[in-house]
Amino acid sequence: MLPENGVKLIPTTYRHPPPPPKFPFTGTPGLNKHMYGSSPLEFFSIFMPDDIVSYIATETNRYAEDFIEKTHLTPSSKEQQWKEVGSSELRVFFAIILLQGIIRKPLKKWY
Repeated sequence: MLPENGVKLIPTTYRHPPPPPKFPFTGTPGLNKHMYGSSPLEFFSIFMPDDIVSYIATETNRYAEDFIEKTHLTPSSKEQQWKEVGSSELRVFFAIILLQGIIRKPLKKWY
């Protein structure tokens, strides 16, 4: 019978319970798409498809809107000048972040 909150806890006598069992990997390791002659953008799009980038943009805008509404800001604060971010602008931001890990520049403004 379950308690009112619907959660049934299983008691354990272990101070450190054993790790869960390992399942054997039966798939084919590596990239499972043929990308001959593809651009870096196409490779990036495998891991960050349009729907994910769009979702990140939507949630970023929602967070900014909530923050501006809930926080007492002065009229001259940077947050008051917030403009919604779009998917294309977010992709440029991700590209700059990735490039900062590959190409080292002495000043951030040089990116």
